Amino acid sequence: MNFFDHQSARRRQSVILLACFLLTLLFMACLIHGVVVGLSMLLGENSSLMQPSAPALGLIALVWLTMLAGGFFRFLDVRGGGAVLARRFGAVRASDRSRFDREQRLLNVVAEIAIASSTPQPDVFVLRHESSINAMVLGADEGRHVLVLTQGALDTFERAELQAVIAHEFGHIDNGDLPLNMRLLIALGGLMAIDEVGRLLIGKTTASRDEPVTFHPGVIVGYLLRGLGSIGVLAGQLIRSAFSRQREYLADASAVQFTRNPIAMATALDIIRQRDNEPLLHGLHAQELAHLCFQSGRKPPWYKRLFASHPDIQSRIDAIEPHFEVKRRKLDKAAQQHGAH
Repeated sequence: MNFFDHQSARRRQSVILLACFLLTLLFMACLIHGVVVGLSMLLGENSSLMQPSAPALGLIALVWLTMLAGGFFRFLDVRGGGAVLARRFGAVRASDRSRFDREQRLLNVVAEIAIASSTPQPDVFVLRHESSINAMVLGADEGRHVLVLTQGALDTFERAELQAVIAHEFGHIDNGDLPLNMRLLIALGGLMAIDEVGRLLIGKTTASRDEPVTFHPGVIVGYLLRGLGSIGVLAGQLIRSAFSRQREYLADASAVQFTRNPIAMATALDIIRQRDNEPLLHGLHAQELAHLCFQSGRKPPWYKRLFASHPDIQSRIDAIEPHFEVKRRKLDKAAQQHGAH
């Protein structure tokens, strides 16, 4: 594969998707203004769309403060850095003095890929009780990156496949995906906050089954916020998922650049494909970490593929090594002949 051309194409597609996300936020701003002022005009409070009344301005300000608060609290979640997050998810630091030989091999591979990619070496953690195959990088600021690998990946991959997976994660670092993903995460957190406040207002103002239903203005505001939040979250998730899929392709191409071994990358993906009934992770944080992982677990049904955080594994294999099946058969045949001798 010509990975430099492949990288350039994926970067252009990522820029387009990022622009779409920003346009979504702009559309949400216009939608919030239009809906709130329109509702105010129906109630006789407003005479012009460009000159909202004081109550309308107050509701618009409430919506924007809700978005800002949601984004701020999401930012605080990752402020502690990658090591704090890794420990929170149950990972432990890998050590070259560990009694586990595979952890020593992992640290050696990380050091090799750091040199090949001209990237500062991250801290390395292992999810020792996680049997699924996966890897991720955590952290948002320079110098605070952490690479996390599951025990299943350590136990399953040979050295070449392990190099490819580690190189993929270094590709995310080298391509600047972590700060960009955090900004998208903060923006989506703000959009989700609108929906959450709407749920709260509706829940607090709706009578129980044994009580008569009484009208309260909070119900209207709650449904309004839920409607606006749902539109924003849906659009934001669609664009973020599409963006994430492009960055996975780009990280695969970067892995080939760093290792010069597309067969190893394709083999690692093929091993994961053969275990397609295995979940993303077995822990409680699986969905939270889905966009950060090397692979997304079970293949989603067709109606959920637009929201999938990763491309189909076969598509990833075809992108880096279109003739993988032919080359693998040749390699297997050569290995059998060598073993016979």
